[in-house]
Amino acid sequence: MSQEMIQRQALVQLMESISVAVTRTARMEFLSMKQLLTSSEVEELYGINARTLAFKRSRGGGPDYIQEDEHGTVFYRHSDIEAYINRNRRRGS
Repeated sequence: MSQEMIQRQALVQLMESISVAVTRTARMEFLSMKQLLTSSEVEELYGINARTLAFKRSRGGGPDYIQEDEHGTVFYRHSDIEAYINRNRRRGS
């Protein structure tokens, strides 16, 4: 493989990496601007597993949420997620 081909391949890989990073950053910005988030969006933005949220909801715990009816989609407000995180923050000894 020629030096020029190697450089081209490296440039393509760099451009792909930049594209992934920009897409990820744009996605995080989009989620941070949404008023209501689904469980999977909470997981994506805050790192709280969607299954953990569902488990805690079923036990009457976790962050406050909004649900129109018994089987409707569950939504979370940023302020409720942040309050939940702050309530569960622990200090080491």
